[in-house]
Amino acid sequence: MPLIACNTSYWAVIHYRRMAKETVSFRIDSVQREALDRVAKQLDRDRSYLIGQAIKDFLEIQESQIACIKERLKQADAGQFASDEETRAAFQKRAASRRRTA
Repeated sequence: MPLIACNTSYWAVIHYRRMAKETVSFRIDSVQREALDRVAKQLDRDRSYLIGQAIKDFLEIQESQIACIKERLKQADAGQFASDEETRAAFQKRAASRRRTA
């Protein structure tokens, strides 16, 4: 039975630790493996933990982006588009922001 908590980050960690583990193998080049080992040592963690965290973070990002794309496609299918003026203003704001940071 999973532990239920109000803090979703805490719940995710507890829930993650209770899941059954499976072995997956893959290949990385030696430079990446050496960097992974350095970071693992600095964080006092093992490779498996860091790889698991990296995969978890990657999946969260991908799932979030996919959900966002699906929502935007629904909006487009419903004819909900930004006007030419709204689009122009958004691009101008972004260009001005880039000029400030350059």
